[in-house]
Amino acid sequence: QPPLLVLQIYQAGVLLQMAATYIQDVSDKTRAIAKLQKISEELTLLLQQHHHLQEAASKRERLGQTMRQRLEERCQKLESTNRLLNGQLEQERISPGSTHVQAREDLKQELVKRDQMIRSLHSQHDTCVTNIEQLQQQHTRLQQDMAWLKVLDGAVLAADSKLQAAE
Repeated sequence: QPPLLVLQIYQAGVLLQMAATYIQDVSDKTRAIAKLQKISEELTLLLQQHHHLQEAASKRERLGQTMRQRLEERCQKLESTNRLLNGQLEQERISPGSTHVQAREDLKQELVKRDQMIRSLHSQHDTCVTNIEQLQQQHTRLQQDMAWLKVLDGAVLAADSKLQAAE
């Protein structure tokens, strides 16, 4: 029976090696699961931050559009008033009168002020348009980032399900 004892000892050794291999495999998979959970938490945090950035960009875009619309309305009003004042000034030039000298000077000064204001509003309008374009570029980048995060999230979920299936 010694050969039977040797065979049993050999089988016990093989079983011990297999158990050690399984224990190491389970340990490795546990670490991998922990890493995947950490990555998943980070992705969730990134998705939340991306969502907040996207909301902020949309809000800034709406604000920019509102500002641009208001500036355009103010420009139109000022241009209309400017045309009216120019018409009055032209009328005064056609029929000059000594009693209207001060009125003409006042109209000229008013026209100069209005022209300056119109130039300022046009400059602000251009700045708003530039800001809106930048916001649109940021919005596009955020959408691309969101797509990439969704791909990564899908990969993490797939890896997690494979690990769970392997267990």
